[in-house]
Amino acid sequence: MDKHTVAIDETFENGVAVLTPHGPIVSKLILVPFRERVLRLAKRGVTRIVIDLSDERWIGAALLGELVREQDTLRNAGGDLCLAGVSDKIRQILNITALSSRFPTFGTVARAIACIGSTPATRAA
Repeated sequence: MDKHTVAIDETFENGVAVLTPHGPIVSKLILVPFRERVLRLAKRGVTRIVIDLSDERWIGAALLGELVREQDTLRNAGGDLCLAGVSDKIRQILNITALSSRFPTFGTVARAIACIGSTPATRAA
């Protein structure tokens, strides 16, 4: 994997999609596959998504902007986006940018799924 690509694992549990990026998301170019994945899921009716950031050490403005955009898309479709595996450093970035109140954050994917999965939404096809 080079510095211009990032692998994104996609799993489903209880009708919730879990996206786990592997590799640093540091440029807008890398965000294109991420954005396309979220939009494809939303078109299929999967509107509850957990982003597992446990492999990420840092997030920048490009990813923060994309997360806000995707959360708006999902909320407009009756779903939501939340974050799991948030490190202390990423939590600090969310606090500094005043986004900590916008994104539900959880220490584990299981807790995120339990929370976001408690709202009705279409199951993955």
